[in-house]
Amino acid sequence: MDEELVTLGDPSLSFSRSLILGKGNYGVVFSGKYHGKDVAVKRIELERMNQREEALFHLDHEHVVKLYHWRDNKDFRFYVLELCAANLDEYCKGCYTGPIPSEAEVLYQLTTGLEYIHLKRLHRDIKPKNILISKPDPIVRIKWADFGSSKLVNDNGSCSMSGVRGTKDWTAPEHIRLLGASCRGSKPSDIFSAGLVFFYFLKKVHPFGEDSEIESNIKNNQPVNIDDLADHFSKPVVIKMIAHEAKDRMALEEIIRKLKPFLPPNPPGDVDNQHAA
Repeated sequence: MDEELVTLGDPSLSFSRSLILGKGNYGVVFSGKYHGKDVAVKRIELERMNQREEALFHLDHEHVVKLYHWRDNKDFRFYVLELCAANLDEYCKGCYTGPIPSEAEVLYQLTTGLEYIHLKRLHRDIKPKNILISKPDPIVRIKWADFGSSKLVNDNGSCSMSGVRGTKDWTAPEHIRLLGASCRGSKPSDIFSAGLVFFYFLKKVHPFGEDSEIESNIKNNQPVNIDDLADHFSKPVVIKMIAHEAKDRMALEEIIRKLKPFLPPNPPGDVDNQHAA
């Protein structure tokens, strides 16, 4: 047996410590097998655990990555997750060149997935690296992933942002203004972040400019690259999603309604609608 192969005392689960799929603030992701199926195994130190990751176990939506199982040893928790082909950041940087749905489908799938997540009263850490492109099975879908920094929202649709380690480049202006102070995540703040991701996916640049200026431009409402969308069908939607004031942002149900006319004639995600990157 390969000395790098780990089974955790469970014959149905194994992963290789030498096959690392990714690393992040919260852990390491390995390639593995679960009941003979290819999976991703995410390892997190128990002392850094956030119980929101388990929320995935109760989510069942075609545009949310599936959590199959988890188990612990004395040092780590191991999450057994659906194995995907790449994340959206890798696609935008040209590292992934496999099939992907049409532009309208990607935006539509992200929106319907986020709407479902909100119905489950969860607030997301939204950024391109937390959005995955599935393997063809037989079709490719876009999926929300990485719920380690998610938070449950209250009856008003908001949650405390204390302890949330979001990425400022993908953060709503109301959160940037209150950096280091008490602030609350909300559906409109998620919609702002999703609008940034929409633009980045479509144009491969951030709507608020280069890395060094993004935070300042978000705070000062200066989307310097917005004209890159020109006459793109999504421009009116994206502009409303990244409105500076939360009250002015388009709701998810309205985004879905606006995107539907631009979907291909085949059902969303139909194999005939898949395109190579």
